[in-house]
Amino acid sequence: MEAERLAPLEIYARAVSQVLPGEREALYTPETLAILGEARPWDTLGELFADAASAGAVDPADTIHYVELTFRLPARAAAARAAAAGIDLRLPLADHRMAQLVASVPPALRASAAERQSLLRGALAELLTPATLRAAHASPLLPPHAWSAWLDEALTPARIAAHGFFRRDMVVRLLKEHRSGARDHTQRLWSIALVTRWLERQGLPLGADERAAG
Repeated sequence: MEAERLAPLEIYARAVSQVLPGEREALYTPETLAILGEARPWDTLGELFADAASAGAVDPADTIHYVELTFRLPARAAAARAAAAGIDLRLPLADHRMAQLVASVPPALRASAAERQSLLRGALAELLTPATLRAAHASPLLPPHAWSAWLDEALTPARIAAHGFFRRDMVVRLLKEHRSGARDHTQRLWSIALVTRWLERQGLPLGADERAAG
């Protein structure tokens, strides 16, 4: 990538990152940091941006489209599977033919997200009920009445310590700030909870100290 493209790339990387480099030591345990190594989220994105450019992408919209398809969409699908184990997850709009069709449309003609949703609703109008067409886009987060209870179960201090992945004191702090209304940590806590669920499903072995903590 050219030097003048690095600043916008870093801005995009920061916008889509759940944990920024400066926050890693406060959130992850030393053991986790040793495994993850030095990480700059824009390094991975930089390689993808370069791949898109080498494939002929000249408009930023095309480059971001490529990154979203090859990196962020699989990550979101993995998160959805972790949150809903046992559910058959299907992503019909992620079909490669649909992706190729969208990529063939000039960026200036792709319209806004709201306009694209309107076009999609129009295309499916004869296949879906009026109530379904009017329904708002579903959020992967739990409804408010279930959110607090789910966090209590997923992020207990003993469970966090047993995993040995996140710093227990930081998770407790995030929970306290969120529940008091001091700060909105919804996305951060959601991501941490998904990781804890994923770790448990992997059946990773725990050390003696972690077993004692749990």
